[in-house]
Amino acid sequence: MKLSEYQDAMDIKDICEFLGISRVTAYRFIEKHNIKHLKVGREYRISRTSLAEYLGINLQED
Repeated sequence: MKLSEYQDAMDIKDICEFLGISRVTAYRFIEKHNIKHLKVGREYRISRTSLAEYLGINLQED
C-alpha cells in the first residue's frame, strides 16, 4: 500500500503496516527518531506528511 493511500493522521497500526514492523518497534521508532507526532490520550497520531518527510518520500510521487 502506498503512503498516500493512508489517512492523514496515521496511528500505530498504520505505521506498523506501512513499515512492516511490530508495535513495540513502532513505538521505539517514534520516540527515538523524534518523528513529529501528537499524543491523544494514550494513543499516538503521526501525520503522513511527517512520516514522509522523515523517510525522505515525496508524497506526490510515491
